[in-house]
Formats: sequence, C-alpha cells, structure tokens
Amino acid sequence: GSRLRCLTLAGDHVWAAPTGKAPAGVALSGDGHIVAVADRDDDRLSAYDAATGRLVWQAATGSHPYAVAYHDGRFWTTDVQSDSVTVIEAASGRVTGRVETGSHPYGVAFAAGKGFVTDQYAATISVFDPTTLRPLGRRLLLAAARLLLPVPRLAAGGARGRAIFWRCRHRGADPCGVRGGCEARHTWAGRARV
Repeated sequence: GSRLRCLTLAGDHVWAAPTGKAPAGVALSGDGHIVAVADRDDDRLSAYDAATGRLVWQAATGSHPYAVAYHDGRFWTTDVQSDSVTVIEAASGRVTGRVETGSHPYGVAFAAGKGFVTDQYAATISVFDPTTLRPLGRRLLLAAARLLLPVPRLAAGGARGRAIFWRCRHRGADPCGVRGGCEARHTWAGRARV
C-alpha cells in the first residue's frame, strides 16, 4: 500500500504511515504540527501528527482531491472531478465550506488576500475570497494550467498580488497525460498577473 514518509534533511527515516489510495498533494500546517495528504481515490484528506506519523483525523472532500494548501488555519483541496475546492479546519478536520471552480481544478494558492485556483480544462484561474468563499471571477489563460504559486509583491499604493502558473508545452490531446509526468519530459513555463 501507499505510505507517507517523514525524513530528516539528511535523509534519515523518522516515520512512515499508511495512506489512502493514490495519495496526491501534501501540505504542512502553519505551526508545523499537522501534515495533510489528499487520498485521491478515496475522496478524502488525511491528517497526521508531523512528529509521530499518527493519524489525527480524516475528512471527506469532493471527488478526486489532488492539490492541498494550508492557509489561515485551514487546509484547502482541489477536487478535480467535482470542480470545487474543499475547506477543512486544520485543528479538527471539520469541513467548513466549498468553493466552486472552473473545470478540473489542479492547484490552489493564496496572495494579496485572495485565493487562486488553476482550472485545467477551462484554461482559467478562478479567484475567490478565502474569508467569505465568495467567487471573485475567472481569468482566461492561453493554455491549460496545472500548478499555481503565489508571488506577493509590493506596488505603489499598497500590496498587490501576482500569481504564477505553470503549464506544459506538450501539444498532445491531453497535454499533461504523459506517463511519468510532464515534469520529466517537457518544458514548463507561464505567468499571469491577477
């Protein structure tokens, strides 16, 4: 079965814990006490004690959770097949809400007081308010995006945000469906200001 492993920076084994089917994204809580992993084929997020690997809680997500991010006391999963993001309290594992997205959300990040989700099949970035979970709109991209990273910057008049997305330049029918992952075989590039 699949396992989540904790190693030291020197590569020494600390602990290993069984996960659900097809583990995907992993995130660490802000205080460093909880490690969460998306159990993609079990439609759930599992949280482990970062020091011991003990399972702390499990929470139901939408269909096929993929990416996981931590922001403001909560874990956020992109639920690829239900076109949503599930919001889960880090301390308790309680689901506190859902955010509707474009088709097949793959990445989620936060900057400048906003949440950003890459919508792979829609070639958009969904923008939302992480406090109210209210959608703030979508931005069209030139190609399907897979990964989203926040890059905060200061500009005249206050804080502004910039989100960087990465997309595969492979030109197949399913550009990111290359066995073993596009990361190993293709060039990734892209950027969008939001």
